[in-house]
Amino acid sequence: MSVSGRKFTHVSPADDLAAESDGSLRHGFVNGAVYAMALSSANRKVISGNLYARLPGHVAGSCQVFNSEMKRQTKTDADERAYDSDVFVSCDSSDWEGHSRKTAVPIIEVMQPSTERTDRTAKFEAYRHNPSLIECVLLSKVAIELDLSRLRTGGQREFFQRDNADTLESLDLTLNVSSLYRRVTIDGTPAVQANTTSH
Repeated sequence: MSVSGRKFTHVSPADDLAAESDGSLRHGFVNGAVYAMALSSANRKVISGNLYARLPGHVAGSCQVFNSEMKRQTKTDADERAYDSDVFVSCDSSDWEGHSRKTAVPIIEVMQPSTERTDRTAKFEAYRHNPSLIECVLLSKVAIELDLSRLRTGGQREFFQRDNADTLESLDLTLNVSSLYRRVTIDGTPAVQANTTSH
């Protein structure tokens, strides 16, 4: 999910999590300000679902795979945030309780035009403070494009497009970028032809 521009109240982090504990309300939390979440498009759900489906059978048994139903928290001395990342993997068993996670090795976001600036700036900067994070992936929903930033390179961006292969080092998983766009329609046309992509 993505954060909209509408701020509607101020709460504590504990109250924010409690409000979402039954799954009926989804929002973002930034330093006490609670923001309504923008609705996800069909393309966004399909792209994130394609990736999410690949992960449970691949990751180590000591890791958990989550979609946007699980909130991701980041905290420094001066900043505290919680977002609903589209897909992330947590491999710290000490962080496996409650309705949020503080640790993640990869974080994957599917961008919408209205949220791209926030995804590339405020959210990415918040994610960098996660000591367990190895890489952050941004996927476009309007083009076959994967934008990868690895913490070991200081967040330098690498771009992968149709039929490029990219390896998520945090999971030792190689992906064909086009495979993430199966059953996605862009401008009224299937993004990839059926049965033409490989893992």
